[in-house]
Amino acid sequence: MAVGWQSPITGLVQIDARLADAHPECGNGQEWFIQHRTNRKVGNLWRGEFATAGSAKMPPAKISVSRGELVSLVLGPRNGSHACDLTDINLVITELSGENRTWDLVKDASGDIHSGNPHADSHGNKKTWHFYKGEMKSVNQVNDAFVSVPAGSLLARWQGERDAVKQTEVARQVQALATGDPPAEENSPDGVLYEQLMNSAMAPHNLAALLAGVEADERFGKHPLGHAMKSSELVVQAPSVVEFRIPSKLAFGRTFVATGRLDAKDGREGSVILEAATSRIEPTAIALASPVVVNDGSEASKRVDAVLADARNFRRDISKLDRQKLDEYLNSVREVETRIGQADKRGELQGWRPMLTGPNVPRPKAGYPQDIVEHMRLMCDILVLAFQTDTTRVCTLKLNSDHGTLRFPHLGVDYMIHHLLSHSDTDDWLKVNQFFLEQLAYIAKRLDSIQEGERTALDNSMIMLCSSMLNGHHDATKLPVVMVGGGGGKLRGGPNLDYLDNSNRQMCRLYLSMMDKMGVHLDKFGDATEPLAEV
Repeated sequence: MAVGWQSPITGLVQIDARLADAHPECGNGQEWFIQHRTNRKVGNLWRGEFATAGSAKMPPAKISVSRGELVSLVLGPRNGSHACDLTDINLVITELSGENRTWDLVKDASGDIHSGNPHADSHGNKKTWHFYKGEMKSVNQVNDAFVSVPAGSLLARWQGERDAVKQTEVARQVQALATGDPPAEENSPDGVLYEQLMNSAMAPHNLAALLAGVEADERFGKHPLGHAMKSSELVVQAPSVVEFRIPSKLAFGRTFVATGRLDAKDGREGSVILEAATSRIEPTAIALASPVVVNDGSEASKRVDAVLADARNFRRDISKLDRQKLDEYLNSVREVETRIGQADKRGELQGWRPMLTGPNVPRPKAGYPQDIVEHMRLMCDILVLAFQTDTTRVCTLKLNSDHGTLRFPHLGVDYMIHHLLSHSDTDDWLKVNQFFLEQLAYIAKRLDSIQEGERTALDNSMIMLCSSMLNGHHDATKLPVVMVGGGGGKLRGGPNLDYLDNSNRQMCRLYLSMMDKMGVHLDKFGDATEPLAEV
């Protein structure tokens, strides 16, 4: 749905908006757009999304509007799921000159919202508020908030001037505004124009004005060893993570470039891996394939070259089978890293997608796939790789939550979310369950292809697939469980075990059996005191 404010004035206004999930007990959140529509273009002033129980408040935006133009708040379901959606919203438009009137959606319409559409405002204008609905796919979702020339500003005068001599004079005044100090009245037409110019992608002429109100970062200009250095430089001692925020006015429309080098004196013989990203990276998580920074001609540079040479010589010296195992491992690591790096560059929006950036919403970590099949296969591959490299001996992979809102367009099941589909007993529900079982088969096949001495990785593993209930009707008395693998020769495969008529059939008995086969012997776990002898 959407609500629109059709401007009854021509002038400068400030836009404020807020949203909050009004039914946090269920659902998966909402997405929204604040749009400015003229007779030529539609631009997004603000957009974003939040999960269940989320809320957001729009940073005030000053724009120039003409009579008849539309400012809209467009609200839609997050990831296409309408289940349990109920949202508290408000849109406030404040006139910055003239009569300084305010249009408040809640105050203007909440008391008698059914009185008409369009709905009148509190200032006697009969067709100010409009309520409408449509498909979210029809909403312009491009991040291109256009800049409208403030009415009454010097630039507006220059646009409307027909006399060449007078137009040249006004152009000089515009130039003086762009290169001078900010006007005393920031909400005046020229004050808003000045702010627009400072927010543009051009190099700021007045850095002090652009950074007004931004606190200085005390980490700059201080050397860890107390040496003198420039105030614009940042020196840290590895390993370290440096996080800082760039003012949105400075970052908008610009490219961020970071340069890292070793300290000429104290870092002469150092070697580091340097990465810059829009989300936090722990030093231990930096990819080994990242370039190593060393000083030319240093002893560290010679050591790095020697290590690389050793790696090349090592490959030549080992047997063909060992080279095959080494290549298999390295290729698996490289493949997973590449797929993680490329996974969020696709256009499909079937599963989880990254939250949109906004000045009051922290950006989530990038790199998660937006395609369900690729996402699940990638997680399965990471699990296999973890076992193959002995990074871990125990791994849990959750394919979907009990209250999941996934859809499955690749199966032709795109009309209902997973949670609601689980309450049905249809062929489509069977398709979804088969899809989940295919992931288990894929893991088993991958593990079975990895030779570990006389056995395969599957022979040495215990893979359990289970669910917290039998179906969407919340039946937890009969839990389907599939066990795959040999458990190092300790797990007997083949039989179909039915414990329905066994009064002592706690799920934790299976966990006791699995732990016992892994050398962890407990007298009790959960509500179970003995393992399942048949497993």
